[in-house]
Amino acid sequence: MANDFLNFLLSLIIIIVAAKTSGYISTRFKQPSVLGELLAGVILGPTVLDMLHVWPVFHGSEEVLAEFITLMAELGVILLMLLAGLELHLSELLKSGKVSALAGVLGVLVPLGLGWGTAVLFGADSTEGLFLGL
Repeated sequence: MANDFLNFLLSLIIIIVAAKTSGYISTRFKQPSVLGELLAGVILGPTVLDMLHVWPVFHGSEEVLAEFITLMAELGVILLMLLAGLELHLSELLKSGKVSALAGVLGVLVPLGLGWGTAVLFGADSTEGLFLGL
């Protein structure tokens, strides 16, 4: 169990260092740091971290490590959504209220309608089409 935790800790250190480094590089190119951090997550992802099991340091229970990484990824998405909400300025949102509301409504209704229409076109009934549109 201790070996699994140490593997998780080492993987977490690799992820954090890669995310912070790529976030810094991203800001040097005048891009948001979140862009670099997301790219680091995509690059590291399951493929690179799975290749680490070749090293003797990472031998252990791969299922436990994968479960830890999945849990941390879900926590990361929650924190990313929290940060996005904290950076939202209500005054700017109210200034562009009509456009924001229209974009939000159309962003739901257009894919719903296209999914429903395509499903009905291919012979599904309306209920199944509505489900596919969602």
